[in-house]
Amino acid sequence: MTLRFHKKIYPRTAVKAAVETYGAVARLSLSIEGDYAVVEVEAASPEATAAVAGELQNWALGQAIVQRGEG
Repeated sequence: MTLRFHKKIYPRTAVKAAVETYGAVARLSLSIEGDYAVVEVEAASPEATAAVAGELQNWALGQAIVQRGEG
């Protein structure tokens, strides 16, 4: 599953923190494509992949809020 995080909303450090946090439960890769941080998520099953992707997105958003001083 591919997740794309635009830099206007998600600082790259927030996305990197999310990838580091969830790297223990799924295979993740982070790359930069223009204005986007792109994360590839692969877990043991499609259901697990979707669950990890959702949690990773939530974590990245929480980190973005904290890093921008809004939390």
